Amino acid sequence: MKKIVLLFFIIIFSNVYAQQGWNLTLLSHYNDPNLAKIGTQIWNANKGWADTIKHREYIVAGSVDSIYFFDITNPSVMKKCAVKNGINHSINRDFDIYDHYVYCVSDNGTPGALQIFDMQYLPDSVHSVYESDVTGMNCHTVFVNPLSKRLYKCINRYKTTNIVIPLEVYSIANPANPVFLGRIERSGYADVHESYVHNDTVYCSSGWQGLFIYDFTDALHPKVLGSITPPYPESAYNHSCWLDSSGKYMVFTDETAEGTGIKIYDITDLQNPKAVGNPFRSYGSPHNTYWLGKFIYASMYYGGVNIYLMDTLTKPKLIASYPTFDKPHTNSVYEGCWGVYPYLPSGNIIASDMNTGIFLLKPSSNLAISETQIISGIETFPNPFTNKVSIRFLSTQKQQAHLLVYNLQGKIVTEKLIETLQGENEIEINNLQQEGMYIIKIVTSQQSFHQSVFKL
Repeated sequence: MKKIVLLFFIIIFSNVYAQQGWNLTLLSHYNDPNLAKIGTQIWNANKGWADTIKHREYIVAGSVDSIYFFDITNPSVMKKCAVKNGINHSINRDFDIYDHYVYCVSDNGTPGALQIFDMQYLPDSVHSVYESDVTGMNCHTVFVNPLSKRLYKCINRYKTTNIVIPLEVYSIANPANPVFLGRIERSGYADVHESYVHNDTVYCSSGWQGLFIYDFTDALHPKVLGSITPPYPESAYNHSCWLDSSGKYMVFTDETAEGTGIKIYDITDLQNPKAVGNPFRSYGSPHNTYWLGKFIYASMYYGGVNIYLMDTLTKPKLIASYPTFDKPHTNSVYEGCWGVYPYLPSGNIIASDMNTGIFLLKPSSNLAISETQIISGIETFPNPFTNKVSIRFLSTQKQQAHLLVYNLQGKIVTEKLIETLQGENEIEINNLQQEGMYIIKIVTSQQSFHQSVFKL
């Protein structure tokens, strides 16, 4: 009888959470307080995946000992589809996705391995296609560049040699068989805690040493292009970074238990990055930040989820929040919201809290309208397409604009600078290789608009 009561409590708690958000509404929630813990921590990173063939959405979430797969196609019910053994007990897990494969690593725990799972059989099952410590026993974070089919591994540790490599890159042209391409040697370089990659230019958050920018076009001979090194305003442990859609601006965080401000830098000149405005934050400690449209999404540890409007880069405005962590913060302790994921086609937002579980949140309608900035009269044809797609739109004047194409992981797969004509414009895109859904976005100095397309 006690087991039945306990199970009932877990189910109820998984779907009802007492905290109230501002411009963010809770759709569903999962937690089981009986799962394995390290201290009080149960959960760590999360990632979203959209299956564009079956038209379903999923969460990949890490616990201290396992990897969870949830179906959130019906956002009011977070359905657990599969749980995979993470090999070890670890404070830190990280994931990234290429096509229907998820690459899983772990750090700050017992010995682990790189694991690759094939998600195409969801919601029925998840298949393990690779598990080995040959490419590294423990690794702090991973980043996939889908355009060059590369996997970047940060702080990669090897079991046999006890060597720590700041950053390594692997080809995933064969997704289930990573092939070594190159690395940053430890001698003379800082560790790379996390990285953001665009066109194989790698933006490396490197802890107490700051942030370094590398050209990895030739993976065997990476070159330093620029850096942001201490002292800079509110500098601490440089944790993670992300670029805006134009590629001109970067957001990054410096991790501390109490919190330091989020930074914005102009990286138009990679050899001379310049701070834009002052560091900013509301309640909480910034951990991971993601830039989508005019918004920055931040996991704030004990401060939960924050969304900032970046209409004016020098004056970011907090416009939405959700308190995933429901206890008073303890000084010098890391607890609360670990990560957010804002790139699902539905517009729903995933958040993982170290202590309280996995959340699915919905932005208010006003926020969604402001973010998408849909302009009437945009046409794509053919859609779906097989080889090439054209986009037709109206421009109020002759001007420069950025054309960007995103995959459903929120990563830029192609971009170029275009000159628009006053009146009707038509652009052809013919270099999208993978089947599935893409978001085409055009950004001018005055407006931005986008359209989704599907490649067969």
